[in-house]
Amino acid sequence: MLVGVWKAVGRVVARAGALVEVFGSPALRRVELAWAGYYVAEWASFVAFSVYAYGFGGATAVGVLGLVRTLPAAVCVPFGTALADRRRRERVLRSIQAVRAVTLGSAAGVLAAGGPHWLVFLFAGLTSAGGAAYRPATLALLPLLARAPQELVAANVSASTFEGFALLVGPALAGIVLTIGGSDIVLLLAAGICAWGALLVARIPPGPFVPTRSGGPLADLAAGVRTLVREPNSRLIVLLFACQAFVRGLLNVLLVVTAFRLLNVGESGVGFLNASLGAGGLAGGLVGLGLVGRRRLARPFAAALVMWGAPIALIAAWPHTEWTITCLAIVGAGNAILDICGFTLIQRGIDDAVLARVFGVFEILVITAVGTGSILGSLLVSQLHLRTALIVTGCLLPALAALTFARLRAVDTATDVPEHELDLLASTPLFRPLPPTTLERLATHLQPLNATAGTELIREGDAGDLFYLIASGHVEVTQHGDHVADLGPRDYFGEIALLHNVPRVATCTTTTPSHLYTLARQRFVNAVTGHTTSASEIETVITQRLTELNAHT
Repeated sequence: MLVGVWKAVGRVVARAGALVEVFGSPALRRVELAWAGYYVAEWASFVAFSVYAYGFGGATAVGVLGLVRTLPAAVCVPFGTALADRRRRERVLRSIQAVRAVTLGSAAGVLAAGGPHWLVFLFAGLTSAGGAAYRPATLALLPLLARAPQELVAANVSASTFEGFALLVGPALAGIVLTIGGSDIVLLLAAGICAWGALLVARIPPGPFVPTRSGGPLADLAAGVRTLVREPNSRLIVLLFACQAFVRGLLNVLLVVTAFRLLNVGESGVGFLNASLGAGGLAGGLVGLGLVGRRRLARPFAAALVMWGAPIALIAAWPHTEWTITCLAIVGAGNAILDICGFTLIQRGIDDAVLARVFGVFEILVITAVGTGSILGSLLVSQLHLRTALIVTGCLLPALAALTFARLRAVDTATDVPEHELDLLASTPLFRPLPPTTLERLATHLQPLNATAGTELIREGDAGDLFYLIASGHVEVTQHGDHVADLGPRDYFGEIALLHNVPRVATCTTTTPSHLYTLARQRFVNAVTGHTTSASEIETVITQRLTELNAHT
């Protein structure tokens, strides 16, 4: 028994060590701290805006506020994610923090001056719109900065823990300030936190990023949608996140009404109830340490869906403040685990070159779902008894978890990485610089090909759709029938036609029985052009090979 306990302690220490390594990286540390600051400001301002709206318009005004905060953000997501794929993502993060500092400060000024309600709502909408691309840009940046697969999971654990910290500190800060001041002071503090975040992100050194070509925001959004259509596992995770966001929108309204009508804890109570979600999020982040180094994350994701919903229904069973705080803490823990598992699964399943666009689609779905939930939340309160509304809301996600559990198990199976193929990629100079998650993703998509001696794999002048990597055997390269080169194990060919969009420039034929792997055009292009060193390596190789071919013409 003592041996088992010692091993368990060792695993926890090892996983905590991965988290420490995240903070040993200056770039990851600054990304994580800026992420925490972003969400502290987000939740503090959310409470301030919600209390202000309820004060003059009740639950209906809170629902309208939810829509005002979500619709402009949904419209702006494609533009923000287009920037995140065409500009350095750390610069996009800096700009977002600066814009939010200005809009929150302006809202504070309008409130302090007793300005009109519509103007306060306008600045609330602009604040959300300005931050629309923050999550996609951050989550797309992390895989480029992580130095090992476990470090990416650890970075997501850290992000989730900090988000839980923010969900605790932001509303609690708002609750404390609201007992001695007004919403304008809360918004001013939030603006200052965003300004600090902008300065912090400005110190992130440039990462290994190659800006991608873009046809514009709508084209980028369409590319993200097409990617999700091709990737059913990632699509399922994104859609379940959207359902969770819908429940979050319902809960945003229900918590405000619960504080005033069911628990009678007033304005500051709104802040403290939301803060209990953050306390649970911190606990969930600690539980998330157990996920570091684990590949199969879909089943914990399903468990987190249940944790996100069921406690909301239980609030109705015994409407006391302490019980409500306990239930919301469980919801917060579920939220942390859901984010750790879900974000990692998406990052593992999507090519880095289009990851920001996919997270853009994700963000639009999430924002739209929160807005829809906010409006329907106010309708639920008006049409149903508050306790009934809590029960209905709490049953949605557990039901979805049960319905999709079989598919989530299939997602887990698909995350297994073939070690031989991974070793082959990692030892090939072209692929060696790629982030670990990219190598793992490529390894799962390599297709084996066995060829006898004399097999013509590529014919000069044909269209190209596959990249070839030699595991064993030899291949002769010829042009116009003349010998150009001999290729052996760990060599590759077929890249010129794929990257330059031209017909095959040479013929490649096996000279011995050979075992090769093929990779489809789009996966190959996305992988090697999305990383600075790899893109430079492939262009050097192409230049050398074209020089050799031209010498034989």
